[in-house]
Amino acid sequence: MATDKFIFDAKQKLSKKESIKKAIDFGIERETPKLKPDEKIKVVIEDKVNHVFVDVLRVKKGENKWV
Repeated sequence: MATDKFIFDAKQKLSKKESIKKAIDFGIERETPKLKPDEKIKVVIEDKVNHVFVDVLRVKKGENKWV
């Protein structure tokens, strides 16, 4: 599956929690139209010291591997 990399800039005056929620909503809005009948949305959040990675992915419905 090809990866579509997009950086969501949350430099606004939002809390960390609000920024993560906004990034998730953005990713879901972006990926939902691309969903195929055998796919689902998977959200992976990786919290680092200076930044947070939020990945919103389309995966096969049977796939249960967690990164």
